Amino acid sequence: MTRSDLRLTRTQLASVNWPAVALFYAIACGLSFALRHVPNPTAGILPGYAIFTSGLGPIVAALVVRLVYPATAQQITLLGHRPGYTLLALLALLAVLVVLAVGVGVGMVNKLGQEPHVYGGLMVVSAILYGFFEEMGWRGFLQNALQSLPTLWRVLITAALWGCWHLTGAVGVAGSNIPIWGLVGLFILGSWGLGAAAERTRSVLVAACMHEVFTLPLSSVGLGLMLLAYTVLFKIWPRCQPRPHGQRTLAGTSAALICCLVLFVIKPAQAQTETIPHQEIDPSGKGAFPLFDADFYKNQLFLLGETHGFKNAQVVDLALLKHLNQRIGVRHYIAEVDPTKAYYINQYFQTGQDSTLRLVFASWIANKAQWANQDFFRKIQAIRAYNQTLPARKRIRFVGIDEVQDRPLVARQLIELTGNQLNIPSRSRLDSLVTLLRLVPKKPDSLAAQVAINWLAQINNSPADYRKLPAETLTELRATLQTLAYRKTVRGREKTIFTTFRDALSRYNLTNEKLYGFWGVAHVWQAPLADGRLKFAGMIQASDLPMKAKTVSITCSYVDSFMMVPSQYLPPFWQEKGKVYSRVDKFNSNGPMMTVSGTDELIKQSQPNTMTLFKLPGTAAGKAPITATYSPFMPAEQRLNFDPVRPTTDYFQYIVLIRNSEMTEGF
Repeated sequence: MTRSDLRLTRTQLASVNWPAVALFYAIACGLSFALRHVPNPTAGILPGYAIFTSGLGPIVAALVVRLVYPATAQQITLLGHRPGYTLLALLALLAVLVVLAVGVGVGMVNKLGQEPHVYGGLMVVSAILYGFFEEMGWRGFLQNALQSLPTLWRVLITAALWGCWHLTGAVGVAGSNIPIWGLVGLFILGSWGLGAAAERTRSVLVAACMHEVFTLPLSSVGLGLMLLAYTVLFKIWPRCQPRPHGQRTLAGTSAALICCLVLFVIKPAQAQTETIPHQEIDPSGKGAFPLFDADFYKNQLFLLGETHGFKNAQVVDLALLKHLNQRIGVRHYIAEVDPTKAYYINQYFQTGQDSTLRLVFASWIANKAQWANQDFFRKIQAIRAYNQTLPARKRIRFVGIDEVQDRPLVARQLIELTGNQLNIPSRSRLDSLVTLLRLVPKKPDSLAAQVAINWLAQINNSPADYRKLPAETLTELRATLQTLAYRKTVRGREKTIFTTFRDALSRYNLTNEKLYGFWGVAHVWQAPLADGRLKFAGMIQASDLPMKAKTVSITCSYVDSFMMVPSQYLPPFWQEKGKVYSRVDKFNSNGPMMTVSGTDELIKQSQPNTMTLFKLPGTAAGKAPITATYSPFMPAEQRLNFDPVRPTTDYFQYIVLIRNSEMTEGF
């Protein structure tokens, strides 16, 4: 590198059309960002859709700027000054892909269910298109536009703009585990290397081929052969000659290729329109579920996931619970409550006293939680009414497996369970624990947990001291104490839920029972999230429990519906003035706070004011990955992302699309 490559003069700066560069960059970033948040219309048909659509930003920006500023320098064109050599570079890339990588030669096994050779070929086309579209912008336009600048400055400016653009639309680099210094080096070296190739050949296509050498999943042998092929090719490449006036322009060639792209995308998108097996759910709970086949009922654990605050999810829960009770005898409701609240709900089932049920809701009402809604309250009343029509052996009971939710209620339960049946040492433990649980402000949970741990040890070591307690009472006492103990011995709510569930299987003899649960939606996802975390159902699938591989998950999705949200957690312009809870329509599956892929297809196959069950196994929608795109205003802790390579059915197997639901009614 000579001094002339480092020196930057005012004349050189003035020779660059900076307004054209600014317009190019604004369009490239804006369009790529927008396309990244558009649901995939070709799910299950066209792999790599997100790969090449995010590359449309640079090529469209280059075309627009060429029209606005036609006089911008254009030394680098599509095929360069030696089209024959350029085609050799393209053929070298394709040849290695066919022989060694994922292309049409050997095929590519995939989770979409497509024929491996077809899938491999489409993936190669998608990746090459992406590289081509991206390079048409960065080398085809920007490098041309900065041609008058010294090499170092041209490389640094291109690297900075190119790297920042990846944060708006490109896949792969944004969100990767590469450290920031590594990314900076990557873009600088890439800008220098690809820029040098474009300068040497005057061809965007060659730069695009080299781009793909380092992004496609080649083996080490394939990568070595590719580098060897390009080294030889550049060695024999003829020196550049001035471009003849009138040579075919970059804009003209790009326009023709974009037309081809439109046809390429539209055709498979049209082929994607499949009818997913579905049925409307009878809100009375009396209707059958013909979508459920014999294999469905062979499962042991049935989970329904909701987003809290939507009224009709409670309706679906009750209908499904009744159906499973009638069809396969499900009578244990695995609930998102702790053992104490489950104890009082079961007490209510026996007595019918609403005052007992109100004990369960007291802490939720005080904390302004979404669970503090009358639809949930009335649903439990409806379950009791349904129980009254059943023989005792078929009646439904709650099994609480969540972490402690109401400390004073736990204290009350412990007193009720033990009564005057404890000896003096045990009575002392009870008094200490009750005092800790009732303290306001509360002491750390670890203090109460340690007393519970000691008490459990004493129960195990001196069972004779508890012979006066009925077996059922002792079982409930153990369950409550163990849940308190987990506040010290188990880290995290999800792990606590799973651990308490595992305990409940043996404690209540549920190992061979059919079970049903109604949970917040993420708890029922059976596969790891994009960051590797497992939720409740995922922990079951990764365990040795008897319901591993015998769990089915159904998730609720919402359109044109309203959520009950505590006003205190909302921005002022969303709050209903003077109300504890606000009626919000911002959290539907088709936006605006989040957009879940595939929702539009479900809308087309359902009717307003319905709850429609969709069966995903065996469909293209089920085989395709699922994505959730979030608004920048969605809190980070509420953004849950799916693994982009897993099919939807790895997470859940059925969807209930709830349309036009009201919010739950608060107390």
